[in-house]
Amino acid sequence: MMTPEEYSNRLQRLVRVTPVEEVSVGEAVGQCLAEAVRAEVPVPPFDNSSMDGYAVAYRDIAVLAESSTGSVTLPVSGDIPAGAVPRALRGGTAMRIMTGSVLPSGADTVVPVELTDQPPGAGPAPREVTITGHVEQGASIRFRGHDIERGKMVASAGERVTPSLLAGVLAAGVARVLVHRRPRVAVIVTGDELTEAGESLHLGHIPDSNGPMLASLVRQAGADIVQQSRSVDREDEFLSLLYKAASCADLILTTGGVSAGAFEVVKQAMSIETKDADSPRMSFVKVAIQPGKPQGYGTADGTPIIGLPGNPVSAFTSFHVFVRPFLSALSGGPGMLSTQPVEVGTGWVSHQGKAQVMPVCLVPKAVPSHALGSASHAIASLHRADALALIPLEVTQVKPGMIVDAIILEGK
Repeated sequence: MMTPEEYSNRLQRLVRVTPVEEVSVGEAVGQCLAEAVRAEVPVPPFDNSSMDGYAVAYRDIAVLAESSTGSVTLPVSGDIPAGAVPRALRGGTAMRIMTGSVLPSGADTVVPVELTDQPPGAGPAPREVTITGHVEQGASIRFRGHDIERGKMVASAGERVTPSLLAGVLAAGVARVLVHRRPRVAVIVTGDELTEAGESLHLGHIPDSNGPMLASLVRQAGADIVQQSRSVDREDEFLSLLYKAASCADLILTTGGVSAGAFEVVKQAMSIETKDADSPRMSFVKVAIQPGKPQGYGTADGTPIIGLPGNPVSAFTSFHVFVRPFLSALSGGPGMLSTQPVEVGTGWVSHQGKAQVMPVCLVPKAVPSHALGSASHAIASLHRADALALIPLEVTQVKPGMIVDAIILEGK
């Protein structure tokens, strides 16, 4: 059997990064930057106040540093709302200033309103202000370029545009960016036993949960669904859907039909041994992982195919372990598993010779989310899990207090 790492490496060889396009920053969320973004303007773009208060020259209030009970009264020579361009501060005076407002020339300190005799909130500027508390020189000022200077790198190539990155790029004066196009994914589920959710079930049939689940996971990973279809266990129907998918997708995901049974339609239709060199073809392998041992990979007209097991928990965990990193690489990202360490709360037994993917709750320590543990069919309880704990194949007993890597299930 292959290790999960060996299988991931094989999949990565199929990656063909999506083309580059220029889009507005607001449209780029979820896409990966194709080149580094540099600041067009400094952040902040000017010296400004971080507090509502009074702009002063420190020399006019320096005497407060020598007294814990004294005060200084200054005439108020102006009012500075946000967005205004103030005149210079006259020596020996103060100017009322709002948070984010431009610091007037001549001022080098802002005294918060709470350290004065004036009330906060709306109202006309007072004729004078009494400062009752000491502040250090330069207090409550955000200096030009303090966060980032013009020309410096805001984000590097390969970073995914998130809402916070979007805000940083826009603040740096950048309106458009080069990104890799979102991957286009086709999902084909297989099986005579599948029916549409909500339909009456005959004995031996089950509702199709894999198709909608995988389509949702694909969208959650920042890709687009271009085809979502279901095939019965007939080679001609499956191949017809496959060719249609290959004409429009950057990746084809299949579920079911890759195991060792007698009616494995994906394996029967795509086995290398039965096809000529120009036919779509796949390799079918056993991976030392539980759940998710049967896997398949290949191409159709140059489009990569990843064949996932049909058991729904296996399909879910395989998506996170193998497909999500593939989609990341496809879209210009790092193509690596994103994990974080978690501490085990209640221990459990792992399968000897297989890496285990255990759905766990973090409460705050990791405990199996269901008594069935990592059973491949227990899909109805999977939503309780906060993470997938990754147990190395050499570990057979997971003990309380152990630190293990886990894939955090954002949005589940």
